[in-house]
Amino acid sequence: MMQYKLLIGGTITRAYLISLGFDITTITFMFSRTSFEDNDNVVFVMPKTEVPGKTNQTISAIEELLEGIKARGVKINYSFIKVQEEDFSQDLIDLLQYTIQNRFSEIEVWALGGTRSIVSLLSIYSVIDPRVTKFFTYSESNNKAIKVPRLGFIDIKCENDHVAILKLLRDNGSSTIKRISDTLGFSQTKTYRLINRLKRMGLIDKLLGRKTRVRLNNWGRLYLKIDTIINKYQ
Repeated sequence: MMQYKLLIGGTITRAYLISLGFDITTITFMFSRTSFEDNDNVVFVMPKTEVPGKTNQTISAIEELLEGIKARGVKINYSFIKVQEEDFSQDLIDLLQYTIQNRFSEIEVWALGGTRSIVSLLSIYSVIDPRVTKFFTYSESNNKAIKVPRLGFIDIKCENDHVAILKLLRDNGSSTIKRISDTLGFSQTKTYRLINRLKRMGLIDKLLGRKTRVRLNNWGRLYLKIDTIINKYQ
C-alpha cells in the first residue's frame, strides 16, 4: 500500500502532483514560472525504497525551496507520498484515494523526473482522472519542460447495472451468480451477461470451483474510484 505523510495541514482545492527524483533542477525551473496561491497543495511522489543519503538530501532541498516560497507570504501546503512500485494498479488506486480524501478539485501533473515507473504512474494518472487540467513532462532534447495536452478521461462505458455489481463485490467480497441475482433483483440470465462483460473488460476475475464465483480485481477497484470522482466533480 502507498505510504504518505502530510507535512502541513489545510483544506485545498488545487494540487500539483509531481514526480520526485534526485535532480530537482527542472522542479526549480517549474516553480520559478508558477504563480502559487494560498492553500495550493504541492504533492511529491517518490519511491518507498530510500537511497541512503540521497533521499533525505533531496527532501531537505525541496523543503528549503518550498519554505522559501512560504517565507514570501504564500501559504502553500506540501506532502511527500511514497509508493511501493510493485503493483501499478494498486499505486493508481492509492493515489486516487489520496486525492479524493484531500478533496482536490483541480490537479496539475508534473512528470519531471524520478524512476520510470513513477513517471509512467503519473502519466497514466493524468489520463484517467478528469480533475487533471494540465500535464507537463520533461524534454531531455530541449532541456526544458514542455506542456502536453491531456488525453482526456478514458470512458469505460459501464452501465448502472455493471456498477451495481462492482460495488456489491467491493463491499461483500467474492460472490456467486445466484447471490448477485438475488441481491440486486436481476434474472440469472441478465447477471451472466453482465458478469461476462465485466470479465471481458478486465474488471473482475472468475474463481475456479464447483460454482461460478467472481470477485473484484484491482482494475475494478480503480474504476470505482474513477466513478466516485466523476459523480462528485462533474
